Amino acid sequence: MHGGWSDGRTWLLGGPGPTRAPFGGVPPRWFKDALDHLIEERRCRPLIVVCPTCCNRSKCDSADFSLASQLVGLWHREFVQCLMPAVESRYATYARTGFESDLRASRNHRAFAGFSMGSVACWHIFEHCLDFVRWFLPMSGNRGSGVGWARRAVEANGMGKEDFTILATTGTDDFAAYAFASEVAMLAERWPEQFKLGTNVFFRYGVSRTHEMGAAFGYVIANLAWIFPAQKE
Repeated sequence: MHGGWSDGRTWLLGGPGPTRAPFGGVPPRWFKDALDHLIEERRCRPLIVVCPTCCNRSKCDSADFSLASQLVGLWHREFVQCLMPAVESRYATYARTGFESDLRASRNHRAFAGFSMGSVACWHIFEHCLDFVRWFLPMSGNRGSGVGWARRAVEANGMGKEDFTILATTGTDDFAAYAFASEVAMLAERWPEQFKLGTNVFFRYGVSRTHEMGAAFGYVIANLAWIFPAQKE
């Protein structure tokens, strides 16, 4: 699954595919080089990016959409119980320790991004881990099952629109664009007091971009520079 997080910490998840490589086969060096340039050019402050996977336990995961969906729907447990503590207790981050209380206290410095099935995971992280993550970058993948889950997540955590930001992106020629755009629009139309376009919800199209990793790669780079801009000297 394509995916990940940042420090910022950014978690970047992608969809099931024939390879375990981050972003569905885009060479990790490409992503690293792009991040290095962002930081060197002072467009983005230094950050940690983690690219985990939740599918591809076997060859069946990628071919079985129902199984992949099931794994994605449960992955938030591993994110909170295993991955975040392992990474943030080892490296210097805004979290004092890997305990949940400190991970919650540092949520403003954490983003989660996902493409395709990784985007579905991103919505699940919003639903179950809003108290751990401040920034969300879903790309070309809708959660489904209506949008009531999103409002319930916000209310359960006692949050308002000033407490989180959604940066949704897809391509104009992406086969997933219609369902994805419709889900984001539904959020904004039904509950503008919590999901307000132009305030804490942003929707962008990549012109002529399709459902492919090169497009997702560009979306992530552009949004990270926006979320974690370099601090002025």
